[in-house]
Amino acid sequence: MSRQESALPTHDANQHSATAATGFGPDLAGQTQYQLIVQASIEGWSAFISTGLSTGFYLSARERVGSNRAARATLMHLYLATFGPVERRELETNVDSFLHYATGFLRELQLPRPADPAARAAFLRMSRHIFAASMREILKSADVETRRDALSFMRTMTVVCSSVDGMTEAWDEYKEYCHRFHPQFA
Repeated sequence: MSRQESALPTHDANQHSATAATGFGPDLAGQTQYQLIVQASIEGWSAFISTGLSTGFYLSARERVGSNRAARATLMHLYLATFGPVERRELETNVDSFLHYATGFLRELQLPRPADPAARAAFLRMSRHIFAASMREILKSADVETRRDALSFMRTMTVVCSSVDGMTEAWDEYKEYCHRFHPQFA
């Protein structure tokens, strides 16, 4: 497949220096590592977004509190669902335990960054390109009704997964939502 035929973004002049500094050069099949990473990101984010948007929890929350607040509560609901019942209850009721796990989760999401300042700058530019390209592809593939919810979900994921404060705010909102509308989760 040539670059012109590829549906994925190609490198511009600024990306060429990032390619050299980060090692995102062509692989044996002619695709750049950048293109492969964008494709993997699209698949991962798409699965997470479609799972979140199709849960009964999100659909119920969206009717009650709107898509932005519903997305935050649903993200926390999905995060907490990855734990067993005992751990989940501990995370829902103990702020120190929640902060401990949230900090570890955010640390896992961060890719190792190069120590060299030039390589680090190139890496950060490349990371932003990958994220933006992934989000554009996801939005292009969604129908108009789903696109609004998907955009709200993506914005919320970005905020929630960017800092402990973002996760804590989502945790607080989840607990408030559950207390008001789903006491079985509170």
